[in-house]
Amino acid sequence: MIERMGRLGPARDPEAPEQEVLVELATAVGALVLSRATAGDDLSERLLTPVGGRLVGDESS
Repeated sequence: MIERMGRLGPARDPEAPEQEVLVELATAVGALVLSRATAGDDLSERLLTPVGGRLVGDESS
């Protein structure tokens, strides 16, 4: 799973350090869990938008 995540995203380096990939995975899971816990509240979207943008390389998020 870690190897596959290392290849995801725009221009990701397949040789990305494992630690970097683990931080991204933990960030994504954390944002998703917190978003689900705050479902129906504006905070839910405010959690997902910047994290999702950062993970896919969208600098405007």
